[in-house]
Amino acid sequence: MKQFDEISQLVRHINQEMPLYSKDSAKIPHTYQQFPKNIGEYSTKVNDKFLNNNLDRIEELWFRNKNKTFSNWFIKYQTRYFREAISHDGFFKIITQKHRGAYAPQSMLTFSFASLNRKVFGATLETGGTTNHVTGQTGYIQTSSLPAGVVGEFYDEVAQNYFAVAGNYRQCVYNEESGTPGTLYSETGSIAVPAGYVFQSLTEFSLNQTANHVAMQVDSSSAEPYYNLTSGGNFRTWTFGAFENPHTGGTNQDARFNQKVAHT
Repeated sequence: MKQFDEISQLVRHINQEMPLYSKDSAKIPHTYQQFPKNIGEYSTKVNDKFLNNNLDRIEELWFRNKNKTFSNWFIKYQTRYFREAISHDGFFKIITQKHRGAYAPQSMLTFSFASLNRKVFGATLETGGTTNHVTGQTGYIQTSSLPAGVVGEFYDEVAQNYFAVAGNYRQCVYNEESGTPGTLYSETGSIAVPAGYVFQSLTEFSLNQTANHVAMQVDSSSAEPYYNLTSGGNFRTWTFGAFENPHTGGTNQDARFNQKVAHT
């Protein structure tokens, strides 16, 4: 009964004291002050004050509420807030996944202030491009630096773009250590080279560095991957098979192969 009362009270407070404001309308807590000139700015201040005072209560009830009554209600409120409010204050972030639309709500929503131990799926990271394509890449591990990622965000798939199909290939993702590819996060097995981008599964991992590298191997000199002439590449001799871990040595090169790292 005590927890139910706590939930009811917190839900009432959130509804009353976390105002939603849109382009055309606003709802704010009762006040005897003069109506604010900038309702959006005022709403942000009210929301921030409420969160500063109540975030610990929200987190505690999230974990203690075993039948998920509060958790389920709160996810719905987050979705409503995201859809209806002009969220200049960034109270909620919505976790989106590729193939579902830019703003499709997921079951995993999170505070911008606290993660509540929920996984955050990283945005797709793409390197290289389709300006060039090349054969004769057998006998190497070829790494390409990725755009900056976010430490703690999760990934579980990888893809590479090929102009010509032949043989098999492998991919993996490394973190960066001392400016070069370092420790292996996860790798694929040997897979038939596909035409274009086809995502392959990785054991899920989270980034421990903002700087990371995706790597590839092929076993046929006729396979023709796309690449761009840009710094951030590295190659080292290697017999086709499981990737070196950690990555050592290699030679830097001004070429990055067109690859993506993402989450399903």
